[in-house]
Amino acid sequence: MATPAAAFHRCKCYLTNNVFLKDYRIHVKFQTEEHFLRDHHKTLRDLGCDTEVKVQHVLAEIKAEMIRRKRIDLDTDERKLYIRQFYKQQIGRASCRERV
Repeated sequence: MATPAAAFHRCKCYLTNNVFLKDYRIHVKFQTEEHFLRDHHKTLRDLGCDTEVKVQHVLAEIKAEMIRRKRIDLDTDERKLYIRQFYKQQIGRASCRERV
């Protein structure tokens, strides 16, 4: 497997800031669950996130986004490796998709 994309560097804030909550159409910062609930509970409640089930759904959505952001370099490297292994260049002729 390819090594992680070491040439790209991201600020730590990439993992915590500007998480968009689609259901409530707001961007939030997430460091820990405790900080998040302290900082955003009232705003979310005012926007309709007023049950424990809804709060848990929001937390699950945020945690999924955190995982996606942490894996982005690895996922990119896996896609590059896949393309290198399976892409066959069509020399001298275009594939059906390329003809318009």
